[in-house]
Amino acid sequence: MGIAKCPYDPADNSTAVWVEKGNPGDLPGLYSGTNAEFTKADTVIFRTDLYNLTTGRKEFSFKRTLKYDSKWLDSEYLEK
Repeated sequence: MGIAKCPYDPADNSTAVWVEKGNPGDLPGLYSGTNAEFTKADTVIFRTDLYNLTTGRKEFSFKRTLKYDSKWLDSEYLEK
């Protein structure tokens, strides 16, 4: 499934980065920044589920920015 991993409209801007180390459990994961809805109302930064590559087990569930809250990352940063 491509939800939150790629935009619905191929003309929309999006980005993705593969992070090998530095995630929880030091497991590799894909991060993406895109529109998560066809209405373009929900911009999202998304991290896929993190799997232990040795056992194949999911260790951490996906994470995403709060839906419809474009200021969430700014407020999280300011509180720390």
